[in-house]
Amino acid sequence: MAAAVAALPVLGDGAGVSLSPPKAIAADTPFEQVSGGDAEGIEEPAASSASAGEPEPSERGRLGRTFDTLQLDHARFYRRGRALRFGGVLAGAGALANSSGDEEIQQWYGDTVRDDSLDELAADVKFLGEGEKLAIPLALAGLAVGLAPREGANPAVRWLRRTSRGYILGTPALLYLQTFTGGDRPTEGGGSGWDPFEGQNGVSGHAFLGAVPFLTIVRQTDRRWLQALALVGSTAAGWSQFNDDQHFFSQYALGWWLAWEATDAVAESDALALDDGLDVAVLPLPTPDGAGVLVSLRF
Repeated sequence: MAAAVAALPVLGDGAGVSLSPPKAIAADTPFEQVSGGDAEGIEEPAASSASAGEPEPSERGRLGRTFDTLQLDHARFYRRGRALRFGGVLAGAGALANSSGDEEIQQWYGDTVRDDSLDELAADVKFLGEGEKLAIPLALAGLAVGLAPREGANPAVRWLRRTSRGYILGTPALLYLQTFTGGDRPTEGGGSGWDPFEGQNGVSGHAFLGAVPFLTIVRQTDRRWLQALALVGSTAAGWSQFNDDQHFFSQYALGWWLAWEATDAVAESDALALDDGLDVAVLPLPTPDGAGVLVSLRF
């Protein structure tokens, strides 16, 4: 692990600020040598922060990293290419829902595939998509360990972080699409057609919530056999609702696809944030010439 630090003096004249050329400073240089401890009128940042009642640097750094991480997640999730791709999937689901296709698939499955053994299996895996039993505990656990990515983190901790962020990222879109499509359940008798803002079942919440943890594994591992098992697992919760006539196939597919896109955005965000282990820290720093900024690069 190497470290390089640069101090960027900032000189203000009351009307604006300008940056003078950076001065290279060794990572182990004492603070007094960097700031010019014998200069009059210069105080160490810790004293001013404490007197102002501001949070400790470590606390402020963690909150800042969390905010930056979530901001990058949303930027990757709502980027143009993904929006176009999801728009195509939404259009396909809409075509299926607003035709006889959804109801024909439901009828065929019920007549030729569904049996008592599948009903029992559906009952066993349904909990994977129930928020209070799995999604909420996983999201809270991710918040507890911290959402910002860390190079070399334990795989289980990394999985918790990414799963929690997948829920945070995709849930608002899920709630909006459920209402926007306005679909009914097969058991409600209203058919599969969309009736915008008149219902809340146009996208399967079970399919989304149950898929996120498994698709996070798919994004995190390079083992093909584990990816295959996780892909199958990601369909279980949504399938249970489809099997039990609680959602049409298009609603099940939309919930699963939303989880696919949310976990993909989180994986992209981590790749950009870590950037092969690059970590950047920016701190205020007094200098003999005035106020400055300390930029630390760890790699």
